[in-house]
Amino acid sequence: MLALVGSTRKQFVSNLEEFLKKHDHVWSGWTYRILPRDLVQLEEQKKELGYFLLYFHYRKSCGGSGDIESIAEIDDWSTDTGSLESPEPSYTIQDELDWYNQKNVAPAKTWVRITQVNYPRLPPRASKD
Repeated sequence: MLALVGSTRKQFVSNLEEFLKKHDHVWSGWTYRILPRDLVQLEEQKKELGYFLLYFHYRKSCGGSGDIESIAEIDDWSTDTGSLESPEPSYTIQDELDWYNQKNVAPAKTWVRITQVNYPRLPPRASKD
């Protein structure tokens, strides 16, 4: 099983959740592309489960713990080596569309279609003592 991990802010995930209360999915852009070898595994997972998981860890620099705090279910995606537009702008948070339309911002190379955000019960971090 292949898992993807993305660094983000709590507010971003809160925005996804709010959007999902009104819609059955939301598209989100990422500045990395999914490598061809990984696409094969993701396609297999999609056939088996109907989705793959994207784990979000919340950056310490933005007030997060640095740990994985939420998980998104992804049921579709678009990826390329160049800049991509959202596959469905009407199912994309406007702030995100505005972000990727700015100059001097890394382009979205992957768009993922998120259908659900979950909060896992993770064991507490081990002490370094």
